[in-house]
Amino acid sequence: MSKSDIASGTNSENDGVKRGTFSVNVFAQVFSFIVSIGIGVMLTPYLIHKLGPAYYGLIPLSLTIISYCGILTVAINTSVSRSLIQAIERKEASQANLIFNTSVAVCISIAAIVATALVAATTFLDRLVLVPEDGLAQARWLFGCTAVSFVVSTLVTPFSVSAFCRNRFEITHAISITRNIVRVSMIVFLFWYTEPSLKSVGLAGLASVVVEAILLFLAWRHLLPEIYFRVSNVEWATFKGLFSTGVWVSVFQVGTILLLSIDLVLVNRIFGPASGGEYAAVLQWSALLRNFSMSLAAVFAPTIMALYGKGDFPAVAGYAIRASRFVGYCMSIPIAILCGLAPFVLSVWLGPEFAKLAPLMIVLVAPLSINLAVMPLFSISIAADKIKIPGILTIGSGVINLLLAIALATRTPLGILGVALSGVIVLTLKNAIFTPIYAASNIDHSWRTFLTPLIRLSLFAGMLAGAAWSASNIIVIDSWLHIISVSLSLAVVYSLLLYRFVMDQEDRLFVNGKIHTLASRFGLGLLWENLPSSVRRP
Repeated sequence: MSKSDIASGTNSENDGVKRGTFSVNVFAQVFSFIVSIGIGVMLTPYLIHKLGPAYYGLIPLSLTIISYCGILTVAINTSVSRSLIQAIERKEASQANLIFNTSVAVCISIAAIVATALVAATTFLDRLVLVPEDGLAQARWLFGCTAVSFVVSTLVTPFSVSAFCRNRFEITHAISITRNIVRVSMIVFLFWYTEPSLKSVGLAGLASVVVEAILLFLAWRHLLPEIYFRVSNVEWATFKGLFSTGVWVSVFQVGTILLLSIDLVLVNRIFGPASGGEYAAVLQWSALLRNFSMSLAAVFAPTIMALYGKGDFPAVAGYAIRASRFVGYCMSIPIAILCGLAPFVLSVWLGPEFAKLAPLMIVLVAPLSINLAVMPLFSISIAADKIKIPGILTIGSGVINLLLAIALATRTPLGILGVALSGVIVLTLKNAIFTPIYAASNIDHSWRTFLTPLIRLSLFAGMLAGAAWSASNIIVIDSWLHIISVSLSLAVVYSLLLYRFVMDQEDRLFVNGKIHTLASRFGLGLLWENLPSSVRRP
């Protein structure tokens, strides 16, 4: 690839799936992330204050348990996204319609089956989780509303891939922001109109999902007018094609659940709902960073799949390398700052009594500098339909995590920290060794291709965390203004160091090109051109 290709995102990237939207997608993702942080910062302490830690802990726990039923939904969504975008790239409208309508039929069947299981789970809820005394009725309302929300989301899963296929993630983020605003507004209104309760939280969540479903349907009609909904347009052979990919995605998802979503259940069952609430509150930051990186990695996924579908493997390799580095660069900054300022963030956010949970936050957040940087690499395996080996390894890792977490929680004095340590150790070993090497093998590159950037990023993230911790010992940090000021100062210095000493010339060309594109979209192109050449050029 030439340097001009690198700066613009490769020539191949400009064909097929709608291009020129990278900067808009990233800007939309960053804005969505800021909104999510704002909601998390305000809503979590609000709920803890109104409901108490024990009741609050049941809210993320309900989402976690219900998400277990989403294994097949995620598999279908992944398979449909991959197959649909490749059919659209090949201008095969009839095949694209077969894929879409078959996925609709499958999701209707899944929703019917899952609904029955969720009714049983809600009925026997007290046998699944530990609930505060006199809180079972409220907990059933919460789990019941969350279950209905999941069924609605399952039914609209095929419609949600439209933005992915057209590389229009700003629409996805706008819908997500709208859903969050509706949810928060409904919670505040119901708490004021009635009384603070888990029932109100559940009803607010259901209302927000219904609004999201309507918006996703409208987006589908706008973005994919050539794709029509017709129940009769279903083909068994198409289902088998989706299933061949989906079954291993399901296996991968089971392993992911055992790695990432079993900790809340274990803490609730072993240590009780109060400890579960504390753990859930701290886990918010890890989940927020993970969701942000997943969305950021998804910005690159359509291009990777489109290039792979056209057989342009050299372009896939170059683009995936830059995508991994870009996500790693972006995520290392908030990860390092959160680790360095952990006790101060918890104290200002939730209250001084929660500062004791700083070690837990550091354990949950620090390894993300590695675990999030590899996320764009998963798109290579999906595009190549080579997810059998990762699926088997992930489910094996999940089982090890489950057994190790129980052992550390019950046989050592670590307490809830033992549950967190288990997941961190197992997941980080998998992503630091297997994931980058396997991704490199799928594009016929050296096994060191993705490993070297991970090592450099981890070292620099550790340096930034140390700088943040040092600053906290010099400066009084007892308000959000102090936290934001210190964080922005460190982020600017760290970004400059990244640009000059960590990024290579190709990375800098790529970043410069995207900054120029983004500046031009907001009428700041002339300002960018007038900056010193030492800034604009690597």
